[in-house]
Amino acid sequence: MSNNLPEEIRLLFLKDCGIEASQENLREQSVEYTKAKNLLDKEVSPLFFSIWGEVWMNHSQMDQGDNASNKHLWILALHGMNLKQVAQAFKNYIEHSGGKFPPNAMQFREFCREIKAEQTEKSINDQKYMILN
Repeated sequence: MSNNLPEEIRLLFLKDCGIEASQENLREQSVEYTKAKNLLDKEVSPLFFSIWGEVWMNHSQMDQGDNASNKHLWILALHGMNLKQVAQAFKNYIEHSGGKFPPNAMQFREFCREIKAEQTEKSINDQKYMILN
């Protein structure tokens, strides 16, 4: 697979996170990418493997190294997310799907986006409340 499509997807995810691609943001983007990769490698993948075992490994193809395109999509899906948001997205995925099979990166990203939207709305409402009081 060429790097064109993953790069375009990365730019879309960055835009979803409110980050415009520019030279000034390259370092920050690199830091966020590293955070997402660590989140996947140290938290998400081990948890999913403990729940779904070989089904997760076959489904995600995580055992194919850092350059595997599916792993790259997972890192992009987790870009801009923190541990608490990922945990809530996981909970919502299990409640929604029943948890028989692991999600793919795009499915999980949608659950993450829903959590971010809920938190943003709550933050706005909290700010309005503070202004009114």
